[in-house]
Amino acid sequence: MDRAFFDLVDKFFTRESERVNQTIGETAAEKYDHYVKSDGGYKCIHLRVALFIQQLNDVVKHLNLTPEQISNMKFLDVGCGVGQKIFLANCFGFRARGLELRKELISAGQNLFSDLRVEIRHDGYYSPEPFFIHGDALTYDGYNDFDILYFYCPLMAENLEIKLEEKLAKDAKPGAIVLANLPKHFLVRKTPEGWKRYGDDFDRLIFQKL
Repeated sequence: MDRAFFDLVDKFFTRESERVNQTIGETAAEKYDHYVKSDGGYKCIHLRVALFIQQLNDVVKHLNLTPEQISNMKFLDVGCGVGQKIFLANCFGFRARGLELRKELISAGQNLFSDLRVEIRHDGYYSPEPFFIHGDALTYDGYNDFDILYFYCPLMAENLEIKLEEKLAKDAKPGAIVLANLPKHFLVRKTPEGWKRYGDDFDRLIFQKL
């Protein structure tokens, strides 16, 4: 996956997320602190594609994963928006899904995936699993089904962000990886008991449950 691919992905998904954000009330003139709704979540923002791909490369290197192992690992984007990271993780070979609260974003993502003819490929066949899961990140009970949990500040309110990270630390299965971008609990407090942190780069934080 080269720079041209990154630019193409950014073009498709950024354009679609901006379109949907506008339909649910966001405009380019809004201030940063207005990006949050009453439920504490952003409408839809993206981590840079190149940085995300580097994070996946870090995971593969850290776990010494083979292509076959990657194809059997389940990836979840917590607060996935229209699904940019689902798409990229799927291209990388993971069985990727996303959790999203806002139905407008899920609908837009499903339409985009349909237009791009994206399907989940697993062990040589196409899986019927849906890409998107509609649900609240603070009450979702399926985190222990995933091998990699990714988030990029899905909740702006610090108290809600801390609750989410505490839930991930509690619910993730042993061996699970958390890719934490702009975390408020894992960094501001300390690495949770029973977890190990890899790397000191703020932009590339990998945590693994022991």
